Amino acid sequence: MGNILVAIIIMMIFFVHLMISKGNKVSTILLFLMTIFTVIPSVVGYSFYFSYVASLILIFSIFSFSLGSMIADTLFVKQTRKNLNLSLPYIIHNKLNFLIYFGILTIFISTLLSVSQSGYSLSEIRSFGDIASIAVINASNRYNNIAEPSILQSTLLAFTYLSALICGGQVASVKKFNKSNLWIYYRAFLIIIFISLFGIFQNTKASSIYGFIFFFSGYISISSLLNQIDLKKYVLFFFRKRSLLIFIFFISLMLWMQSSRYGGETSTAFILTFFTEYAFGHVSGFYFWFDNFYNSSIEKLTFGTDSFAGITNIFADDIQGSSPENIPKVIHQNYITNVDMFISELIKDFGIYFTIIIFFISGFFVSMCDSLSKNNPIAVFPIAFISSGVSWGWVSSFYEYSIVWLCYLLFAFICISSLFFKRISSS
Repeated sequence: MGNILVAIIIMMIFFVHLMISKGNKVSTILLFLMTIFTVIPSVVGYSFYFSYVASLILIFSIFSFSLGSMIADTLFVKQTRKNLNLSLPYIIHNKLNFLIYFGILTIFISTLLSVSQSGYSLSEIRSFGDIASIAVINASNRYNNIAEPSILQSTLLAFTYLSALICGGQVASVKKFNKSNLWIYYRAFLIIIFISLFGIFQNTKASSIYGFIFFFSGYISISSLLNQIDLKKYVLFFFRKRSLLIFIFFISLMLWMQSSRYGGETSTAFILTFFTEYAFGHVSGFYFWFDNFYNSSIEKLTFGTDSFAGITNIFADDIQGSSPENIPKVIHQNYITNVDMFISELIKDFGIYFTIIIFFISGFFVSMCDSLSKNNPIAVFPIAFISSGVSWGWVSSFYEYSIVWLCYLLFAFICISSLFFKRISSS
């Protein structure tokens, strides 16, 4: 009953926010994602582990995000469609195609390196069984610290993820520049597929999902600049036939990857258990971690070493062994999962109260940038950065990998460079 009550309260927060924002703000899109990633698991897993205190923290955090964004909306007047600064969309749309092709090349090279690291060669791959074997070997090597990605491989991946982000920006601005859109869509689909292929050989679900996350962050940030945010359009697009087919393909891919880790186990019971644990277990995983592993009276705050490990590990030793995502959580009888939510790592790093404040600041900042982005392309960068974190927040911190930081450092350079480009305005 507690999980259902949480779902109802969070839905109420979203609908109140929706009535005020009318669905045309970035904050509404991000709050919608938070709602989906919380409500659906709470309803499907209504009998899963529940914590009253942790649920209140989750509710107050989401409410704080909504409150912060609404306050920002009252302080910063949203620009009209007139006199938009189109320099950044123009650069993304017309000047960065070489980065997309470079990203496709780099992900192909990274995939070849993954095959080579497993001891296989391309000529030896003759069936899905061979692919599964490569995936199992790479997963085992990674978990046992036998083989770590090289600096070259990580750098190449950063450019690949950047190309996915640029593709998102191109799709968002395709109508603005009256370009033929067919090849742009195919190219975006191609880069996401290649990223997923790399994830298959590495047997990492995260790598497979990252293509979608970066594409979304590029799309939503450029859509903000162009005043094209429309929640209704996005929801309807998801229920199109092609979108549903891609979604089904992606879910099947995730199930196959998990099955390959366990020697090709394909029983219905196994697949349903896995899908339940990983698709709907993160909210209860957070509750279980909070009640059983977090103690605010003795916990030593780690100030970002979990939430932002991708940057803090550069300056300090990696101490992620005690990270919430590495702790198994018993969410219901035989259901044991290692997934929870980004909020777990924020609480471990900064404590409960400051975590709620971080949600407030994030909501305020993303709405402020949503308003300022119409004439200031630098404001596009924080929107993309925060959007990716929210999109991945139902699993863990998106910012725990140095690759992500490198990718956004490159994108920040592109945003800053657009300031020195001849201004292109719309009327």
